[in-house]
Amino acid sequence: MESFPLTVVAYDVASDRRRACLARLLEDYGTRVQFSVFECSVPAGVLDELRQAVNGVIHPGEDRVAYYRFCHRCSAVRPVRRGVLSW
Repeated sequence: MESFPLTVVAYDVASDRRRACLARLLEDYGTRVQFSVFECSVPAGVLDELRQAVNGVIHPGEDRVAYYRFCHRCSAVRPVRRGVLSW
């Protein structure tokens, strides 16, 4: 199985409806690790597709979405204790 760099997607969305829609969308690309944080391991082309889909859901003046891309090396060494990331 091919491994792709980790992208952490964190968001702050004002509307409950848009927030729920965004969460459902992100569930197709990754795993929820916090209420408004997802870990997605996807190739660059799929990440572009994800960003376009997210842009179709959010309102730029009201909502914020941040993407943090980690290299393979950094993704491999992130420590997890009892199901919780502990940097």
